[in-house]
Amino acid sequence: MFFPTRRAVCYSVTVVVLVIGIYTWLNIGPYHDVLRIPQYNLEQAAAGLDHERANLAIVLRPEEHVEREPKTVEYRWNITTGVRAPDGVTKQVYLINGEFPGPLVEAKSGDELVIEVYNGLEVEGTAIHWHGLKMQNMNNMDGVVGLTQSPILPGESFTYKFTILEEQAGTFWYHAHSELQRADGLYGPLIVHERLNTANAESRNFEYDEDLALMVGDWYHRSTSQVQDYYTDWTNFGNEPAPDSMLLNGKGKFECSMAVRARPLDCKEVAMPKLQMNGRRTRLRIINTGALTGFTMSMSGYTMTVITLDGGNEVASAPAASSVGVLYPGERMDVIIEKVETENEKEAIMTIKLDKENLKFKNFALTPIQHFPISATGLSDQMGGYQASLPLYDLVDARSPELKSATVPTAMSSQTILLYTKVEILAEYSNIPKGFINRTSWNEHPPDEPPMINWNRQGWDERFVPQIKSSDDEWVEIVLNNMDEKGHPFHLHGYSFHVLATHKGKPGRYQAYNPFDGSEPAGGPLNTVNPIKKDTVYVPGMGYVVLRFRPDNPGLWLFHCHVIWHHAVGMAMAFQVGGSENGFAGWWDGGEDATAWR
Repeated sequence: MFFPTRRAVCYSVTVVVLVIGIYTWLNIGPYHDVLRIPQYNLEQAAAGLDHERANLAIVLRPEEHVEREPKTVEYRWNITTGVRAPDGVTKQVYLINGEFPGPLVEAKSGDELVIEVYNGLEVEGTAIHWHGLKMQNMNNMDGVVGLTQSPILPGESFTYKFTILEEQAGTFWYHAHSELQRADGLYGPLIVHERLNTANAESRNFEYDEDLALMVGDWYHRSTSQVQDYYTDWTNFGNEPAPDSMLLNGKGKFECSMAVRARPLDCKEVAMPKLQMNGRRTRLRIINTGALTGFTMSMSGYTMTVITLDGGNEVASAPAASSVGVLYPGERMDVIIEKVETENEKEAIMTIKLDKENLKFKNFALTPIQHFPISATGLSDQMGGYQASLPLYDLVDARSPELKSATVPTAMSSQTILLYTKVEILAEYSNIPKGFINRTSWNEHPPDEPPMINWNRQGWDERFVPQIKSSDDEWVEIVLNNMDEKGHPFHLHGYSFHVLATHKGKPGRYQAYNPFDGSEPAGGPLNTVNPIKKDTVYVPGMGYVVLRFRPDNPGLWLFHCHVIWHHAVGMAMAFQVGGSENGFAGWWDGGEDATAWR
Protein backbone atom coordinates (compact mmCIF):
# COMPACT_ATOMS: atom_id res chain seq x y z
CA MET A 1 0.00 0.00 0.00
CA PHE A 2 1.29 3.46 -0.91
CA PHE A 3 1.61 6.04 1.86
CA PRO A 4 2.34 9.60 0.78
CA THR A 5 5.37 11.30 2.25
CA ARG A 6 5.02 14.21 4.65
CA ARG A 7 6.35 16.53 1.94
CA ALA A 8 3.69 15.32 -0.51
CA VAL A 9 0.93 15.80 2.04
CA CYS A 10 2.12 19.34 2.83
CA TYR A 11 2.33 20.14 -0.86
CA SER A 12 -1.19 18.84 -1.49
CA VAL A 13 -2.62 20.78 1.43
CA THR A 14 -0.88 23.95 0.23
CA VAL A 15 -2.33 23.55 -3.26
CA VAL A 16 -5.84 22.98 -1.88
CA VAL A 17 -5.58 26.04 0.37
CA LEU A 18 -4.36 28.19 -2.52
CA VAL A 19 -7.15 26.99 -4.81
CA ILE A 20 -9.78 27.66 -2.14
CA GLY A 21 -8.27 31.08 -1.43
CA ILE A 22 -8.19 32.09 -5.08
CA TYR A 23 -11.74 30.85 -5.64
CA THR A 24 -13.00 32.76 -2.61
CA TRP A 25 -11.20 35.97 -3.59
CA LEU A 26 -12.48 35.81 -7.16
CA ASN A 27 -16.05 35.40 -5.96
CA ILE A 28 -15.85 38.01 -3.25
CA GLY A 29 -13.94 40.51 -5.35
CA PRO A 30 -12.22 43.53 -3.85
CA TYR A 31 -14.63 43.87 -0.92
CA HIS A 32 -14.05 41.50 1.94
CA ASP A 33 -17.53 41.80 3.40
CA VAL A 34 -20.38 39.64 2.10
CA LEU A 35 -23.30 41.86 3.06
CA ARG A 36 -26.16 41.48 0.64
CA ILE A 37 -27.35 44.64 -1.04
CA PRO A 38 -30.78 45.56 0.36
CA GLN A 39 -33.70 44.13 -1.61
CA TYR A 40 -35.72 46.72 -3.51
CA ASN A 41 -38.56 46.49 -5.97
CA LEU A 42 -36.50 46.04 -9.11
CA GLU A 43 -39.42 46.39 -11.52
CA GLN A 44 -40.43 49.66 -9.89
CA ALA A 45 -36.88 50.98 -9.85
CA ALA A 46 -36.37 50.11 -13.50
CA ALA A 47 -39.82 51.21 -14.63
CA GLY A 48 -39.58 53.59 -17.52
CA LEU A 49 -35.82 53.10 -17.63
CA ASP A 50 -35.63 52.17 -21.31
CA HIS A 51 -37.39 55.22 -22.71
CA GLU A 52 -35.48 57.50 -20.35
CA ARG A 53 -32.23 56.10 -21.75
CA ALA A 54 -32.95 57.25 -25.30
CA ASN A 55 -30.29 59.99 -25.16
CA LEU A 56 -27.27 60.26 -22.90
CA ALA A 57 -26.64 63.97 -23.32
CA ILE A 58 -28.33 66.93 -21.66
CA VAL A 59 -29.45 69.43 -24.31
CA LEU A 60 -28.57 73.03 -23.47
CA ARG A 61 -30.36 76.18 -24.64
CA PRO A 62 -27.74 78.92 -25.03
CA GLU A 63 -30.07 80.86 -27.33
CA GLU A 64 -32.31 81.54 -24.33
CA HIS A 65 -29.50 83.17 -22.35
CA VAL A 66 -26.71 84.76 -24.37
CA GLU A 67 -28.63 87.82 -25.60
CA ARG A 68 -30.72 88.63 -22.53
CA GLU A 69 -29.70 90.91 -19.68
CA PRO A 70 -28.52 89.35 -16.40
CA LYS A 71 -31.37 88.50 -14.08
CA THR A 72 -32.20 86.69 -10.86
CA VAL A 73 -32.76 82.96 -11.38
CA GLU A 74 -34.57 81.17 -8.55
CA TYR A 75 -34.83 77.47 -7.69
CA ARG A 76 -36.42 75.54 -4.85
CA TRP A 77 -34.89 72.13 -4.17
CA ASN A 78 -36.00 69.28 -1.95
CA ILE A 79 -33.27 66.74 -1.21
CA THR A 80 -34.52 63.22 -0.51
CA THR A 81 -33.50 59.64 -1.24
CA GLY A 82 -35.06 57.01 -3.45
CA VAL A 83 -34.34 53.71 -5.16
CA ARG A 84 -33.06 53.84 -8.72
CA ALA A 85 -31.41 51.37 -11.10
CA PRO A 86 -29.23 53.66 -13.23
CA ASP A 87 -27.20 50.82 -14.76
CA GLY A 88 -29.72 48.06 -14.09
CA VAL A 89 -28.62 47.54 -10.47
CA THR A 90 -30.84 48.94 -7.73
CA LYS A 91 -29.40 51.31 -5.19
CA GLN A 92 -30.66 53.98 -2.82
CA VAL A 93 -29.48 57.34 -4.18
CA TYR A 94 -29.94 61.02 -3.41
CA LEU A 95 -32.60 62.94 -5.33
CA ILE A 96 -33.24 66.63 -5.92
CA ASN A 97 -36.92 67.23 -6.60
CA GLY A 98 -37.13 63.54 -7.43
CA GLU A 99 -34.35 63.70 -10.04
CA PHE A 100 -31.17 61.63 -10.21
CA PRO A 101 -28.70 63.13 -10.88
CA GLY A 102 -29.81 66.60 -9.86
CA PRO A 103 -31.46 69.06 -12.28
CA LEU A 104 -29.63 71.23 -14.78
CA VAL A 105 -28.83 74.77 -13.66
CA GLU A 106 -28.41 76.94 -16.76
CA ALA A 107 -27.53 80.61 -16.40
CA LYS A 108 -25.38 83.35 -17.90
CA SER A 109 -22.59 85.62 -16.73
CA GLY A 110 -23.84 88.26 -14.30
CA ASP A 111 -26.93 86.32 -13.19
CA GLU A 112 -27.87 86.15 -9.54
CA LEU A 113 -28.72 82.62 -8.41
CA VAL A 114 -31.10 82.14 -5.49
CA ILE A 115 -31.43 78.45 -4.62
CA GLU A 116 -33.44 77.41 -1.59
CA VAL A 117 -32.36 73.95 -0.45
CA TYR A 118 -34.71 71.99 1.80
CA ASN A 119 -33.28 68.94 3.54
CA GLY A 120 -35.90 66.21 3.25
CA LEU A 121 -33.53 63.51 4.53
CA GLU A 122 -34.34 61.62 7.71
CA VAL A 123 -31.13 61.92 9.71
CA GLU A 124 -28.34 63.43 7.58
CA GLY A 125 -27.24 67.02 7.30
CA THR A 126 -26.17 68.33 3.91
CA ALA A 127 -24.81 71.32 1.96
CA ILE A 128 -24.18 72.16 -1.70
CA HIS A 129 -20.89 73.41 -3.18
CA TRP A 130 -20.76 75.26 -6.51
CA HIS A 131 -17.65 73.72 -8.05
CA GLY A 132 -15.55 76.23 -9.98
CA LEU A 133 -17.56 79.38 -9.32
CA LYS A 134 -15.39 82.05 -7.75
CA MET A 135 -18.00 83.21 -5.21
CA GLN A 136 -16.33 86.63 -5.03
CA ASN A 137 -16.76 88.10 -1.52
CA MET A 138 -19.32 85.35 -0.80
CA ASN A 139 -17.29 82.76 1.10
CA ASN A 140 -20.33 81.92 3.25
CA MET A 141 -22.16 80.65 0.14
CA ASP A 142 -19.41 78.15 -0.80
CA GLY A 143 -21.25 75.24 0.78
CA VAL A 144 -18.57 73.41 2.78
CA VAL A 145 -19.93 71.81 5.95
CA GLY A 146 -17.76 72.61 8.95
CA LEU A 147 -15.76 75.29 7.15
CA THR A 148 -18.09 77.94 5.71
CA GLN A 149 -21.44 76.75 7.02
CA SER A 150 -23.17 74.37 9.40
CA PRO A 151 -25.00 71.45 7.81
CA ILE A 152 -28.57 71.96 6.67
CA LEU A 153 -30.33 69.76 9.20
CA PRO A 154 -33.25 67.45 8.34
CA GLY A 155 -36.47 69.43 8.04
CA GLU A 156 -34.62 72.74 7.63
CA SER A 157 -33.78 74.98 4.66
CA PHE A 158 -30.86 77.14 3.61
CA THR A 159 -30.92 79.66 0.76
CA TYR A 160 -27.80 80.07 -1.37
CA LYS A 161 -27.72 83.54 -2.90
CA PHE A 162 -24.78 84.66 -5.02
CA THR A 163 -23.92 86.50 -8.21
CA ILE A 164 -21.94 84.92 -11.03
CA LEU A 165 -19.11 87.23 -12.09
CA GLU A 166 -19.44 88.98 -15.44
CA GLU A 167 -16.11 87.53 -16.55
CA GLN A 168 -16.95 83.96 -15.51
CA ALA A 169 -18.59 81.57 -17.95
CA GLY A 170 -18.22 77.92 -18.86
CA THR A 171 -18.84 74.43 -17.54
CA PHE A 172 -19.28 74.01 -13.80
CA TRP A 173 -21.17 71.64 -11.54
CA TYR A 174 -22.64 71.47 -8.08
CA HIS A 175 -22.37 68.66 -5.57
CA ALA A 176 -22.79 67.85 -1.91
CA HIS A 177 -19.90 68.83 0.33
CA SER A 178 -21.05 66.88 3.35
CA GLU A 179 -19.54 63.50 4.16
CA LEU A 180 -19.76 61.12 1.14
CA GLN A 181 -23.09 62.17 -0.39
CA ARG A 182 -21.58 63.20 -3.73
CA ALA A 183 -20.60 59.61 -4.55
CA ASP A 184 -24.19 58.43 -3.96
CA GLY A 185 -25.56 60.81 -6.57
CA LEU A 186 -25.99 64.24 -4.98
CA TYR A 187 -24.63 66.31 -7.87
CA GLY A 188 -25.70 68.00 -11.10
CA PRO A 189 -24.53 70.22 -13.99
CA LEU A 190 -24.18 74.00 -13.77
CA ILE A 191 -23.66 75.74 -17.11
CA VAL A 192 -22.93 79.46 -17.39
CA HIS A 193 -23.28 80.92 -20.88
CA GLU A 194 -21.13 83.83 -21.99
CA ARG A 195 -22.62 87.19 -22.91
CA LEU A 196 -22.42 87.91 -26.64
CA ASN A 197 -21.21 91.47 -26.09
CA THR A 198 -18.06 90.51 -24.19
CA ALA A 199 -14.79 91.77 -25.61
CA ASN A 200 -13.54 88.31 -26.53
CA ALA A 201 -16.80 86.99 -27.96
CA GLU A 202 -15.40 87.01 -31.50
CA SER A 203 -12.40 84.84 -30.61
CA ARG A 204 -14.59 82.43 -28.66
CA ASN A 205 -17.18 81.93 -31.41
CA PHE A 206 -16.61 78.26 -32.12
CA GLU A 207 -19.53 78.00 -34.59
CA TYR A 208 -21.17 74.85 -33.32
CA ASP A 209 -24.65 73.59 -34.16
CA GLU A 210 -25.69 72.32 -30.72
CA ASP A 211 -24.59 72.47 -27.10
CA LEU A 212 -24.67 69.33 -24.91
CA ALA A 213 -23.57 68.45 -21.35
CA LEU A 214 -22.28 65.03 -20.31
CA MET A 215 -21.44 64.02 -16.73
CA VAL A 216 -19.20 60.93 -16.62
CA GLY A 217 -18.16 59.14 -13.45
CA ASP A 218 -17.38 55.84 -11.79
CA TRP A 219 -20.17 54.24 -9.74
CA TYR A 220 -20.43 51.96 -6.71
CA HIS A 221 -23.32 49.57 -6.13
CA ARG A 222 -22.90 49.63 -2.37
CA SER A 223 -23.56 52.71 -0.30
CA THR A 224 -20.55 54.95 0.11
CA SER A 225 -20.54 54.35 3.86
CA GLN A 226 -19.99 50.63 3.19
CA VAL A 227 -17.28 51.40 0.64
CA GLN A 228 -15.56 53.78 3.05
CA ASP A 229 -15.64 51.09 5.75
CA TYR A 230 -13.78 48.83 3.34
CA TYR A 231 -11.18 51.50 2.56
CA THR A 232 -10.49 52.24 6.23
CA ASP A 233 -10.22 48.58 7.25
CA TRP A 234 -6.56 47.97 8.09
CA THR A 235 -6.64 44.54 6.41
CA ASN A 236 -6.98 46.22 2.99
CA PHE A 237 -3.63 48.04 3.31
CA GLY A 238 -4.96 51.37 2.07
CA ASN A 239 -5.92 50.14 -1.39
CA GLU A 240 -8.68 52.28 -2.84
CA PRO A 241 -11.97 50.42 -3.50
CA ALA A 242 -12.46 49.78 -7.19
CA PRO A 243 -15.83 50.94 -8.58
CA ASP A 244 -18.42 48.54 -9.96
CA SER A 245 -19.63 50.48 -12.97
CA MET A 246 -19.72 53.85 -14.72
CA LEU A 247 -22.56 56.30 -15.32
CA LEU A 248 -23.06 58.93 -18.00
CA ASN A 249 -25.64 61.50 -16.90
CA GLY A 250 -26.94 58.92 -14.45
CA LYS A 251 -27.22 56.13 -17.03
CA GLY A 252 -25.11 53.06 -17.68
CA LYS A 253 -25.16 49.35 -18.32
CA PHE A 254 -23.92 46.68 -15.92
CA GLU A 255 -23.52 43.11 -17.12
CA CYS A 256 -25.56 41.19 -14.56
CA SER A 257 -23.62 38.02 -15.35
CA MET A 258 -20.46 39.70 -14.02
CA ALA A 259 -21.76 39.96 -10.45
CA VAL A 260 -19.71 37.82 -8.07
CA ARG A 261 -21.56 35.16 -6.10
CA ALA A 262 -20.59 36.46 -2.69
CA ARG A 263 -22.08 39.88 -3.49
CA PRO A 264 -25.46 39.19 -5.14
CA LEU A 265 -27.23 42.09 -6.80
CA ASP A 266 -30.75 43.07 -7.76
CA CYS A 267 -29.91 43.46 -11.42
CA LYS A 268 -31.89 43.78 -14.63
CA GLU A 269 -30.35 43.77 -18.09
CA VAL A 270 -30.84 47.16 -19.75
CA ALA A 271 -30.01 48.54 -23.16
CA MET A 272 -26.80 50.47 -23.66
CA PRO A 273 -27.79 54.17 -23.76
CA LYS A 274 -26.97 56.19 -26.88
CA LEU A 275 -25.46 59.60 -27.44
CA GLN A 276 -27.75 61.53 -29.78
CA MET A 277 -26.19 64.38 -31.78
CA ASN A 278 -28.10 66.44 -34.32
CA GLY A 279 -25.45 68.62 -35.87
CA ARG A 280 -22.22 68.42 -37.82
CA ARG A 281 -20.39 70.35 -35.10
CA THR A 282 -21.37 69.84 -31.47
CA ARG A 283 -20.04 71.46 -28.32
CA LEU A 284 -19.84 68.70 -25.72
CA ARG A 285 -19.25 69.82 -22.12
CA ILE A 286 -17.78 66.89 -20.19
CA ILE A 287 -17.64 66.74 -16.37
CA ASN A 288 -15.89 64.03 -14.35
CA THR A 289 -18.28 63.48 -11.45
CA GLY A 290 -16.53 60.32 -10.26
CA ALA A 291 -15.28 59.41 -6.80
CA LEU A 292 -11.97 57.78 -7.75
CA THR A 293 -10.92 57.39 -11.36
CA GLY A 294 -10.00 59.55 -14.29
CA PHE A 295 -11.01 58.57 -17.81
CA THR A 296 -10.14 58.96 -21.47
CA MET A 297 -12.83 59.56 -24.09
CA SER A 298 -12.58 58.36 -27.69
CA MET A 299 -14.91 58.67 -30.67
CA SER A 300 -14.87 56.72 -33.90
CA GLY A 301 -16.02 58.69 -36.92
CA TYR A 302 -15.51 62.02 -35.19
CA THR A 303 -12.72 64.42 -34.35
CA MET A 304 -12.49 65.99 -30.90
CA THR A 305 -10.93 69.41 -30.34
CA VAL A 306 -10.52 70.71 -26.78
CA ILE A 307 -11.49 74.39 -26.52
CA THR A 308 -11.75 75.07 -22.77
CA LEU A 309 -10.93 73.46 -19.43
CA ASP A 310 -12.45 73.91 -15.97
CA GLY A 311 -15.05 76.60 -16.43
CA GLY A 312 -14.24 78.43 -19.65
CA ASN A 313 -10.43 78.65 -19.44
CA GLU A 314 -9.45 78.77 -23.09
CA VAL A 315 -7.09 76.20 -24.61
CA ALA A 316 -4.89 77.50 -27.41
CA SER A 317 -4.57 75.62 -30.70
CA ALA A 318 -5.36 72.13 -29.47
CA PRO A 319 -5.09 69.70 -32.41
CA ALA A 320 -8.01 67.59 -33.54
CA ALA A 321 -7.84 64.17 -31.92
CA SER A 322 -9.76 60.93 -31.81
CA SER A 323 -9.11 60.50 -28.05
CA VAL A 324 -8.79 63.01 -25.20
CA GLY A 325 -7.73 62.43 -21.59
CA VAL A 326 -7.06 61.86 -18.84
CA LEU A 327 -9.88 63.85 -17.20
CA TYR A 328 -9.73 63.43 -13.42
CA PRO A 329 -12.48 63.77 -10.77
CA GLY A 330 -13.67 67.36 -10.52
CA GLU A 331 -12.16 68.42 -13.87
CA ARG A 332 -14.15 69.55 -16.91
CA MET A 333 -13.39 69.89 -20.59
CA ASP A 334 -15.34 71.40 -23.47
CA VAL A 335 -14.70 69.82 -26.85
CA ILE A 336 -15.92 70.46 -30.37
CA ILE A 337 -17.11 67.20 -31.92
CA GLU A 338 -17.10 67.09 -35.72
CA LYS A 339 -18.29 64.25 -37.92
CA VAL A 340 -15.83 63.05 -40.56
CA GLU A 341 -15.97 60.46 -43.30
CA THR A 342 -14.36 57.21 -42.22
CA GLU A 343 -12.82 54.45 -44.27
CA ASN A 344 -15.27 51.94 -42.84
CA GLU A 345 -18.68 53.50 -42.24
CA LYS A 346 -19.78 51.36 -39.31
CA GLU A 347 -21.89 52.69 -36.46
CA ALA A 348 -20.08 55.52 -34.67
CA ILE A 349 -18.99 54.69 -31.13
CA MET A 350 -18.03 56.75 -28.07
CA THR A 351 -15.62 54.89 -25.80
CA ILE A 352 -14.96 55.68 -22.14
CA LYS A 353 -11.85 54.10 -20.64
CA LEU A 354 -11.35 54.36 -16.89
CA ASP A 355 -7.79 55.14 -15.90
CA LYS A 356 -6.21 52.21 -14.06
CA GLU A 357 -3.89 54.21 -11.78
CA ASN A 358 -6.11 53.82 -8.70
CA LEU A 359 -7.40 50.35 -9.58
CA LYS A 360 -4.73 48.33 -7.83
CA PHE A 361 -7.31 45.88 -6.47
CA LYS A 362 -9.08 44.55 -9.54
CA ASN A 363 -12.87 44.35 -9.44
CA PHE A 364 -13.81 41.54 -11.82
CA ALA A 365 -17.38 42.85 -12.01
CA LEU A 366 -16.20 46.17 -13.48
CA THR A 367 -16.03 46.72 -17.22
CA PRO A 368 -13.44 49.53 -17.31
CA ILE A 369 -13.75 50.15 -21.06
CA GLN A 370 -17.28 50.70 -22.34
CA HIS A 371 -18.63 51.59 -25.78
CA PHE A 372 -21.69 53.77 -26.27
CA PRO A 373 -23.34 54.04 -29.71
CA ILE A 374 -23.67 57.47 -31.29
CA SER A 375 -26.85 58.29 -33.14
CA ALA A 376 -26.54 61.32 -35.42
CA THR A 377 -28.98 63.04 -37.74
CA GLY A 378 -28.79 65.78 -40.33
CA LEU A 379 -25.23 65.03 -41.41
CA SER A 380 -25.49 63.80 -45.00
CA ASP A 381 -24.97 67.20 -46.63
CA GLN A 382 -22.50 68.54 -44.08
CA MET A 383 -20.00 65.77 -43.54
CA GLY A 384 -16.36 66.76 -43.56
CA GLY A 385 -13.61 65.13 -45.59
CA TYR A 386 -11.98 61.80 -44.87
CA GLN A 387 -9.86 61.81 -41.74
CA ALA A 388 -7.33 59.13 -40.89
CA SER A 389 -7.07 57.96 -37.29
CA LEU A 390 -5.69 60.65 -35.00
CA PRO A 391 -3.55 60.42 -31.86
CA LEU A 392 -4.56 60.99 -28.24
CA TYR A 393 -4.60 64.58 -26.99
CA ASP A 394 -3.06 64.53 -23.52
CA LEU A 395 -4.67 67.19 -21.33
CA VAL A 396 -1.36 67.69 -19.53
CA ASP A 397 -0.17 69.38 -22.74
CA ALA A 398 -2.95 72.00 -22.72
CA ARG A 399 -1.81 75.62 -22.77
CA SER A 400 -3.60 78.96 -22.65
CA PRO A 401 -3.25 81.60 -25.35
CA GLU A 402 -0.14 83.66 -24.69
CA LEU A 403 -0.88 85.85 -21.70
CA LYS A 404 -1.13 89.61 -22.01
CA SER A 405 1.52 91.64 -20.23
CA ALA A 406 -0.97 92.81 -17.62
CA THR A 407 -1.76 89.25 -16.57
CA VAL A 408 1.57 87.48 -16.95
CA PRO A 409 2.60 86.10 -13.52
CA THR A 410 6.31 86.54 -14.26
CA ALA A 411 7.25 88.56 -11.21
CA MET A 412 8.33 86.76 -8.08
CA SER A 413 5.34 85.94 -5.92
CA SER A 414 4.91 87.94 -2.75
CA GLN A 415 4.27 84.70 -0.89
CA THR A 416 5.23 81.11 -1.65
CA ILE A 417 3.62 78.22 0.22
CA LEU A 418 5.43 74.88 0.09
CA LEU A 419 3.26 71.79 0.56
CA TYR A 420 3.83 68.04 0.75
CA THR A 421 0.97 65.55 0.59
CA LYS A 422 0.73 61.80 1.13
CA VAL A 423 -1.62 59.04 2.27
CA GLU A 424 0.06 57.33 5.23
CA ILE A 425 -0.68 54.06 7.03
CA LEU A 426 0.66 54.39 10.56
CA ALA A 427 0.41 52.23 13.67
CA GLU A 428 -0.56 55.24 15.79
CA TYR A 429 -3.74 55.49 13.66
CA SER A 430 -4.50 51.74 13.88
CA ASN A 431 -2.98 51.18 10.42
CA ILE A 432 -5.87 52.81 8.61
CA PRO A 433 -5.10 55.27 5.79
CA LYS A 434 -4.78 58.94 6.71
CA GLY A 435 -4.32 61.77 4.25
CA PHE A 436 -1.73 64.38 5.21
CA ILE A 437 -0.67 67.80 3.99
CA ASN A 438 2.50 68.98 5.75
CA ARG A 439 2.03 66.42 8.54
CA THR A 440 -1.52 67.61 9.23
CA SER A 441 -4.66 65.56 8.58
CA TRP A 442 -7.98 67.36 8.22
CA ASN A 443 -10.28 66.11 10.95
CA GLU A 444 -14.00 65.58 10.51
CA HIS A 445 -15.87 68.59 11.89
CA PRO A 446 -18.43 67.87 14.64
CA PRO A 447 -21.86 68.68 13.13
CA ASP A 448 -23.09 70.41 16.29
CA GLU A 449 -20.22 72.94 16.35
CA PRO A 450 -20.23 76.27 14.47
CA PRO A 451 -18.28 76.31 11.19
CA MET A 452 -14.61 77.31 11.32
CA ILE A 453 -15.32 80.63 9.62
CA ASN A 454 -16.94 81.72 12.90
CA TRP A 455 -14.05 80.64 15.12
CA ASN A 456 -11.12 82.70 16.30
CA ARG A 457 -7.99 81.68 14.45
CA GLN A 458 -6.55 80.06 17.59
CA GLY A 459 -9.19 77.35 17.22
CA TRP A 460 -7.75 76.33 13.84
CA ASP A 461 -4.45 75.09 15.26
CA GLU A 462 -5.29 71.42 14.80
CA ARG A 463 -5.77 72.07 11.09
CA PHE A 464 -3.38 73.50 8.52
CA VAL A 465 -4.55 77.02 7.55
CA PRO A 466 -1.82 79.32 6.15
CA GLN A 467 -2.67 83.01 6.14
CA ILE A 468 -2.42 85.00 2.90
CA LYS A 469 -2.69 88.77 2.61
CA SER A 470 -5.52 89.75 0.29
CA SER A 471 -4.37 91.77 -2.72
CA ASP A 472 -5.42 92.67 -6.27
CA ASP A 473 -1.84 93.29 -7.41
CA GLU A 474 0.37 90.59 -5.91
CA TRP A 475 0.73 86.89 -6.63
CA VAL A 476 0.73 83.84 -4.38
CA GLU A 477 2.57 80.69 -5.43
CA ILE A 478 1.63 77.20 -4.25
CA VAL A 479 4.18 74.41 -4.68
CA LEU A 480 2.46 71.09 -4.03
CA ASN A 481 4.68 68.00 -3.86
CA ASN A 482 3.05 64.58 -4.08
CA MET A 483 4.92 61.94 -2.08
CA ASP A 484 2.62 59.11 -3.22
CA GLU A 485 3.26 56.89 -6.23
CA LYS A 486 -0.27 57.63 -7.45
CA GLY A 487 -1.56 61.04 -8.45
CA HIS A 488 -4.10 63.28 -6.70
CA PRO A 489 -6.54 65.73 -8.38
CA PHE A 490 -6.60 68.83 -6.15
CA HIS A 491 -9.37 71.44 -6.22
CA LEU A 492 -9.09 74.98 -4.84
CA HIS A 493 -12.33 76.66 -3.80
CA GLY A 494 -12.86 80.34 -4.57
CA TYR A 495 -10.12 80.64 -7.21
CA SER A 496 -8.72 79.63 -10.55
CA PHE A 497 -4.95 79.43 -10.88
CA HIS A 498 -2.23 79.33 -13.52
CA VAL A 499 -0.45 75.96 -13.69
CA LEU A 500 3.19 76.97 -14.13
CA ALA A 501 4.59 73.44 -13.86
CA THR A 502 3.45 69.83 -13.75
CA HIS A 503 6.08 67.14 -13.28
CA LYS A 504 5.84 63.40 -12.73
CA GLY A 505 8.67 61.69 -10.85
CA LYS A 506 10.59 58.88 -12.46
CA PRO A 507 9.66 55.28 -11.54
CA GLY A 508 10.87 54.60 -8.02
CA ARG A 509 12.39 58.06 -7.74
CA TYR A 510 10.70 60.91 -5.90
CA GLN A 511 11.40 64.31 -7.52
CA ALA A 512 10.25 67.16 -5.30
CA TYR A 513 10.63 70.88 -5.88
CA ASN A 514 11.67 73.20 -3.07
CA PRO A 515 11.91 76.82 -4.27
CA PHE A 516 13.73 77.79 -1.07
CA ASP A 517 16.82 75.59 -1.44
CA GLY A 518 18.12 77.23 -4.62
CA SER A 519 17.79 74.13 -6.81
CA GLU A 520 16.25 74.15 -10.27
CA PRO A 521 12.93 72.33 -10.64
CA ALA A 522 13.36 68.80 -12.00
CA GLY A 523 10.77 69.47 -14.69
CA GLY A 524 12.58 72.50 -16.08
CA PRO A 525 11.83 76.24 -15.88
CA LEU A 526 8.38 77.45 -14.89
CA ASN A 527 6.04 78.39 -17.73
CA THR A 528 5.04 82.04 -17.36
CA VAL A 529 4.25 82.56 -21.06
CA ASN A 530 1.11 80.50 -21.65
CA PRO A 531 0.28 78.44 -18.54
CA ILE A 532 -3.15 76.83 -18.59
CA LYS A 533 -5.65 78.17 -16.08
CA LYS A 534 -7.70 75.72 -13.99
CA ASP A 535 -9.46 75.23 -10.67
CA THR A 536 -8.74 71.49 -10.36
CA VAL A 537 -5.29 70.10 -11.12
CA TYR A 538 -3.84 66.60 -11.25
CA VAL A 539 -0.66 66.29 -9.16
CA PRO A 540 1.40 63.42 -10.65
CA GLY A 541 2.80 60.66 -8.50
CA MET A 542 6.25 61.32 -6.98
CA GLY A 543 6.20 64.77 -8.59
CA TYR A 544 4.80 68.26 -8.14
CA VAL A 545 2.75 71.14 -9.49
CA VAL A 546 3.39 74.88 -9.21
CA LEU A 547 0.30 77.11 -9.09
CA ARG A 548 0.02 80.89 -9.07
CA PHE A 549 -2.98 83.18 -8.47
CA ARG A 550 -3.91 86.64 -7.24
CA PRO A 551 -5.31 86.49 -3.67
CA ASP A 552 -8.17 88.86 -4.45
CA ASN A 553 -11.07 86.91 -2.91
CA PRO A 554 -11.10 87.06 0.91
CA GLY A 555 -12.35 84.11 2.87
CA LEU A 556 -11.55 80.67 4.21
CA TRP A 557 -11.09 78.50 1.12
CA LEU A 558 -10.75 74.72 1.03
CA PHE A 559 -7.94 73.00 -0.92
CA HIS A 560 -8.37 69.23 -1.14
CA CYS A 561 -7.97 66.03 -3.10
CA HIS A 562 -11.10 65.33 -5.16
CA VAL A 563 -10.75 61.57 -4.81
CA ILE A 564 -13.53 61.32 -2.26
CA TRP A 565 -11.87 58.50 -0.28
CA HIS A 566 -8.66 60.54 0.15
CA HIS A 567 -10.56 63.66 1.17
CA ALA A 568 -12.59 61.62 3.66
CA VAL A 569 -9.43 60.45 5.45
CA GLY A 570 -7.99 63.94 5.78
CA MET A 571 -6.27 65.04 2.54
CA ALA A 572 -7.43 68.64 2.80
CA MET A 573 -6.44 72.03 4.14
CA ALA A 574 -7.66 75.63 3.92
CA PHE A 575 -6.20 79.02 3.05
CA GLN A 576 -7.15 82.12 5.00
CA VAL A 577 -7.14 84.95 2.47
CA GLY A 578 -7.48 88.35 4.11
CA GLY A 579 -9.10 88.68 7.50
CA SER A 580 -7.12 89.43 10.62
CA GLU A 581 -4.90 87.62 13.07
CA ASN A 582 -8.10 86.38 14.67
CA GLY A 583 -9.44 85.01 11.40
CA PHE A 584 -12.94 86.06 10.34
CA ALA A 585 -14.84 85.80 13.62
CA GLY A 586 -17.83 88.14 13.40
CA TRP A 587 -17.61 88.57 9.63
CA TRP A 588 -20.92 86.85 8.86
CA ASP A 589 -22.67 87.22 12.20
CA GLY A 590 -22.07 90.95 12.18
CA GLY A 591 -23.37 91.35 8.65
CA GLU A 592 -20.16 93.00 7.49
CA ASP A 593 -19.22 92.99 3.84
CA ALA A 594 -16.29 90.79 2.92
CA THR A 595 -14.36 93.74 1.49
CA ALA A 596 -13.87 94.96 5.06
CA TRP A 597 -11.57 91.99 5.62
CA ARG A 598 -9.25 92.51 2.67
